[in-house]
Amino acid sequence: MGLLAASRGTALSFLACRTYTVWNRPDEALAWLMADPEHLHVGWLDSACWASRELIAEATRDCGDDTLVRLVRILLHHFPSWERHPENRYAFGRTQYVLLGAVDERRRSPEVQRRLGELERKFPRTPPVGPRNTEAHLVGPPIVSSAGEHMTDAQWLSALRKHDKEGVDWSGDPPTGGATELASLLESLAKRQPERFVQLGRAFDESIPPPAFGALINGVAGKVDVSNLLDLCTHARRLTGEHAGRAICGAIRITAAQAAAHPAAINLLHSCIDDPHPAFEAARTDSGSGQHYYGGDLLAAGINSTRGEAALALGALLVEADTPVQDLLPLLDRLAQDPIMAVRVCAAEPVTALLRRAPQDALDLAERLFTGVPVDVHDARTTQTLLTRALLHDTKRFAAELIRALEGPEGAARHAGAAWSVLAMQGRLIPCLPPEPDGLTPAARQGAAEMAATDPAHGAQLLRGMFRDGDAAVRRAAARSMRAVASMPPGVANDLIGSFLTSPALAEQPETLARSLSQSTLRLPSRTIEACQALAAISTENSREGRRGHVLVQRYLIETVLRLYRQGDLVTRAQCLDIIDDLYRVDARGLNAALSGER
Repeated sequence: MGLLAASRGTALSFLACRTYTVWNRPDEALAWLMADPEHLHVGWLDSACWASRELIAEATRDCGDDTLVRLVRILLHHFPSWERHPENRYAFGRTQYVLLGAVDERRRSPEVQRRLGELERKFPRTPPVGPRNTEAHLVGPPIVSSAGEHMTDAQWLSALRKHDKEGVDWSGDPPTGGATELASLLESLAKRQPERFVQLGRAFDESIPPPAFGALINGVAGKVDVSNLLDLCTHARRLTGEHAGRAICGAIRITAAQAAAHPAAINLLHSCIDDPHPAFEAARTDSGSGQHYYGGDLLAAGINSTRGEAALALGALLVEADTPVQDLLPLLDRLAQDPIMAVRVCAAEPVTALLRRAPQDALDLAERLFTGVPVDVHDARTTQTLLTRALLHDTKRFAAELIRALEGPEGAARHAGAAWSVLAMQGRLIPCLPPEPDGLTPAARQGAAEMAATDPAHGAQLLRGMFRDGDAAVRRAAARSMRAVASMPPGVANDLIGSFLTSPALAEQPETLARSLSQSTLRLPSRTIEACQALAAISTENSREGRRGHVLVQRYLIETVLRLYRQGDLVTRAQCLDIIDDLYRVDARGLNAALSGER
């Protein structure tokens, strides 16, 4: 304790103070407290000297009289420097009030009692309070949430006009916000009473703050007749201009099946495509924290913009047979050539949808979408899908774009690798493209492995080599194909299992195969016993060396081995018993319970 008491620093002082508080040595505890003025200010962020107060409260019960006299003398003359500043005169004596009030009531001298009386009169409404638990509060609406359900339309209009500014009022607990927070409450109620609130929206005028329009549209979209929804959207667009644009596009996307036949939907999208938002490439702009906005994700940035949302709404409309394609081509052409890449990656979705209905127009749009922009436009699932479909329609026309993406930054190369993998699995590679994964960058090989793993029946030839790839990320991606091994055609499953068992990927990803075999409800592949022997050897080695993950592998392995034992012939049963013996030697968790259930 001597070393701790002599230590300096806020953390060590706190630790010493808390120790002395519970250690039954009151005189020693108060001697430490009085040895340094800083020891009188040990506590928490919202109660800067509360730990010191608790030490005084405990120690003054049984300390010596001389020690108590010394302590009281120090406390009666203790005023921190910040309290002596003229601007803080309202708080002068506050620290003394907190500390002096901790002295045991039975041992307070007349002088202490008199001074405490003075301090109580100065701070009548703020007695000493200890630290509170840390709490987080959402900024709520400027009206009581429960009251919103019972407000009339007139009262809602009045409240929206009254709270038309942004900002936070911190005087309450919890704090309350302004127009946006009230709009959020409006949206939640509109979801529950859509018919009522869509009618209320028709009464909105220029005095209603813009956030209310967008929130109301979000609340009723998909819950009211599409004609009434589009009327509300048109009304909001006329009154708020660009402010409600994203909500309008989102509403059309949600109700595309019903909105496709309504000219008003196309007219609104025509209008929204002229919106200035986004005005800059947010996903390529530093947010001030050293990271790009939206984590650098172009698609996320596009989704959170008006023109990007308009593109996605067009994609939803093009899926519907009633949508007049020719009316949408001019809109798609503008979006495909948008100066902001985040919008282009969203535009890739409707262009992909257009391939089914007007393939030549779609291919022309795809070519324009990929032209004249940085290669990382390919770092999105939407552009990956468009490039893949375009390559399948016309491999020669888009081969150069695939090569550009394959050689691009990591994200673009990974998505392009997936597109290359589709061509490879379908036998559609042409001479100008890399014929084998070895000709790809590590990122592109990873993307190719990820795509092949989603269709191992067709990607088996690629996966066999990727299990042995020199890059760990590629091997890990290829190993995911083992998740579906039990549902593959028997020949493919046995072929892949054999390649996996002899590759470095097995030792790195044993759980993938072990889980798949144990959870299969179909007949297990013939090489399952071989797989179990290899998994047992790996899990036994990992168990002995204390590596993580072996317990889970052993659990799956036990389930599979017992199933094989029940279904197998004499040779298979003998092999299963050998595996069980190996697991028993390393005390595999759950083995005894599983064997008991078999008896």
